[in-house]
Amino acid sequence: MFSKLVDPDPRAAQELEFKWRLRQVNGRLLVSDVIIDKISMGLTEKRAFTDWLREKGGTLAGLTQKLKEKIAEVEKD
Repeated sequence: MFSKLVDPDPRAAQELEFKWRLRQVNGRLLVSDVIIDKISMGLTEKRAFTDWLREKGGTLAGLTQKLKEKIAEVEKD
């Protein structure tokens, strides 16, 4: 499935293309990945988790700590 985001200002020539990867689970379609301008959000998140895991010593407790830190950052905004 594809979508395009177009700026309502006719002078703006930029538009973004979104590609939605869907999968069927229990009769429902769920989004499994979003690709924006040829960048996979799933792959981007996987790399982030890998980096965070490495940063925190490769432990589940360390990864959990990093996720809590990221949640706290988002909640501040």
